[in-house]
Amino acid sequence: MKLEERDGLRILYPDYGYLLKNTTTGNIHAGKIYLADNATVDIYEEIRDENIDESLFICLGIIKSKEESLDKIGKLVANQVNDDAVALSISEFYDVWEPNKKYDAGRYLLYQTILYKTLQTHTSQDTWTPDVTGSLYAKVLADPSGETIKEWEQPDSTNGYMTGDKVYYNGVIYESTIDNNVWSPADYPAGWKVVEE
Repeated sequence: MKLEERDGLRILYPDYGYLLKNTTTGNIHAGKIYLADNATVDIYEEIRDENIDESLFICLGIIKSKEESLDKIGKLVANQVNDDAVALSISEFYDVWEPNKKYDAGRYLLYQTILYKTLQTHTSQDTWTPDVTGSLYAKVLADPSGETIKEWEQPDSTNGYMTGDKVYYNGVIYESTIDNNVWSPADYPAGWKVVEE
């Protein structure tokens, strides 16, 4: 079983070839289950899906093993990255932010599927979530490679747009002409040039 938190949801997945059984009610679920905030995972157990023959079950086990190996390799590589463009392109390999964990400065984390970079080493707390603690986390706003162009967002002083960063603003693509650009194209036109209308 794998428990994942995504977009404020808690999702429980069975392993390949298994079903999830609620030991309290006896209900059997063929796929993922969305759990309430207060629901416990302990009441679920995995049972083998008897509709899957032995050879397919063995193949599913091999696939799972390969996926786990690739995920470990991806996480190792991701934790060596210090470039926002690269981090955005492999964001699925970053850990989801959790409270009560020590995070080093420069580490990338996901919070509600959004990529953040830690600004200083600290131990996270329930009330210091990345979306509200600008002194500890900076939201990764732009892909400097220009491969992923996002809507302009108001940056903090810690994550201003850098020279070459591209954004959509009112349906137009702009490129920042200065570093640490915290102004919109409308507020400071000299800090931006139109790339594509």
